[in-house]
Formats: sequence, structure tokens, C-alpha cells
Amino acid sequence: TTDEVKSIIKEMYYKLKRAGFKVTLIKCDGAFRSIETFINEDLESEVNFCNPGEHVPQAERNIRTLKDRSRIIYHQCPFNRLPRVMVLTLGEVGADDMNMYPAKNGVSRQYSPRNIVDKKEIDYDMIKIPKFSYVLAHDDSLNTKNTMKERAIDAIYLQPNDNRQGGHICMNLNTGQLIRRKYVTKIPITPSVIRQVHDLALAED
Repeated sequence: TTDEVKSIIKEMYYKLKRAGFKVTLIKCDGAFRSIETFINEDLESEVNFCNPGEHVPQAERNIRTLKDRSRIIYHQCPFNRLPRVMVLTLGEVGADDMNMYPAKNGVSRQYSPRNIVDKKEIDYDMIKIPKFSYVLAHDDSLNTKNTMKERAIDAIYLQPNDNRQGGHICMNLNTGQLIRRKYVTKIPITPSVIRQVHDLALAED
């Protein structure tokens, strides 16, 4: 919706502003004409629309690269079907991975967009687990309790939890819901895990 588009653009605008950048021009195609006033007045930026039938070349290349990265991740995993949670992760992970390393024709050969805009370094311990791996997601809150409740949950690894505390974002294999855990343990995937992921995907159709 228009409100969602405004929210996303506004979020990116202020992220760049906090990093010391001033956004003076936003390029887009005719589909965004409904937010021209918002860009001009609220963000105090100029907007340039492409001619009918044209698109912004840089944006089109970025979209193509993201799609390619998503396909790579998908074909590297053993699943033929993916639940929506995992499908959404494909796009997020592709964009995050691109921003972790210096861009070939970017503003710096040493610093990545993540370094420049978010002021964050790459933590190998947070990216060493392959996406869509089978993991045990540990529940630290139970470690000090003398109960028979399971200490870990069967899960599919999605991506690092990008905050100061660290941790990981996974999909609970029993419910298909997102969960966040401080520690996870990667273990070999089994046919039953693959079937469970396929069952979760089929249940959403």
C-alpha cells in the first residue's frame, strides 16, 4: 500500500541521515507518483520519474542480483517447498549479504555499506551457520530450572539477529513460527526434517 511504501522510504531516509548523508534526489518510475508530494515536502528531496515504460537501471540491476542470490540459497538447500517464513527470508538475507562487503563500484574499497551506514562490523560467529540449516535452538531460560522440559527446539536456521546482544532467528519446526535464541547448534539434516518443512509449506497452500 501507499502507506507501507512511505514508511519504508522514510525509514531508509532517516537511516542515511543518521549516518551523515543528505538525500537530495530519489529516482523512481511512474508507479510512485502518488508519493511525490510526500518526498518533496516531508523528506525535502527532489524526485525524478522515468519516462513511461522505463525503469531506474540501478534499481533493476539490484533486483536482478537479489533474485539471483535468492535462487542460489534455494538451490543449495535440500527443500523442494518452502514455508512463507523461509521465502521472506530469502530476500532479506540476499540484501544483508550484499551490504556486508565493499561494493565493486561503491564509494569505498575497504568499507562495506554495512560499515558506512550502520556502523557495524562483520562478526564471523554470526554468519558462519549456512542459511536453512537444521539446528537445535537452545532455551537459556530453562538452564537453571529443574524440570523435564526440553532445553532446545528443533528449528531451521534463518539469519543472525542483528542487534547488540546477538543471537539467531530460526523457524520452529513444530509450529512454523519465528523464534529468537541466543545460542544454536548446527546438526546434520535428516529426511524427517525435510519432510516436516515440506509439510509446513503444504499446510499453507
